[in-house]
Amino acid sequence: MKNLSSLSEATYTSQYRIADVAFFPVGNQHVLAYAKDTQATRLLQAPIANLLTQCSDFKTLDEHIDTYCNKRLLNTTIFEALRHKLKQILEYLVQDGYLVSSSQIRDLFKISKEQVSSPHITSIGFITCNRVEALQRGMTSYIDHCQRFGRTHDFVVVDDSKMSTTRDTYREMLRTLKAHYGVNIAYAGFEEKMAFVKKLSNIGNIPEEVVSWACIGDKQYGVGTMGANRNTLLLHTAGERIFTTQGRTRLEFQRRSRRVLVLPQSRQRPRVCPVR
Repeated sequence: MKNLSSLSEATYTSQYRIADVAFFPVGNQHVLAYAKDTQATRLLQAPIANLLTQCSDFKTLDEHIDTYCNKRLLNTTIFEALRHKLKQILEYLVQDGYLVSSSQIRDLFKISKEQVSSPHITSIGFITCNRVEALQRGMTSYIDHCQRFGRTHDFVVVDDSKMSTTRDTYREMLRTLKAHYGVNIAYAGFEEKMAFVKKLSNIGNIPEEVVSWACIGDKQYGVGTMGANRNTLLLHTAGERIFTTQGRTRLEFQRRSRRVLVLPQSRQRPRVCPVR
């Protein structure tokens, strides 16, 4: 964070405009201002909030103050008395990210001399429920294509099936795929999710019922728990770049165009436990 003296030197010639700021009136001539880029929050007097919202074009801070005071037809004595105070307030707002400089915007579009490689997909996630055979066909097509094109990914299956026999069938099918193709496959049925919930609760010091609601859901609030099923996948792969698909889709390679298509198998709607 720059100190105010060095910042003040930079603001003499730099041009600024308001950043992405949300305003919430709180009464008594005060406004709560939230700078989204820096997540800074300040309680501002309404006139200062008005000054900030007026900074819609790139100008120096002095120019913004001149425009603000001229609109209010202030006499020279009051104007000079306010200038220093307003300038100091705007400098603090620059420091907190409420105002963005034109140079900051230009920097966003500068082409880096170093080529930065984009992160690779690390995991392919499958959202499934009561579709063992469809998932087997779909996963087989994905694994085949990954190996054909030299891609190395982990495969993650999150299963919302309610019957333990169905979950057992999933586990057995995935063991067969893992043994046949030699790939890493993780599976999360109800039992694996419960263990996952306990780990997250202990590590994050979060109430277990909160994590359980996020990963398993509660049917008293609705019939579907598909969102909770997906949450498990997202938490398992937090920080990774992933590709997700439903278990009922498969890949098909077109030889002429050399494109890979993702095709539905039917028109019907459709860091957990590793498969061993």
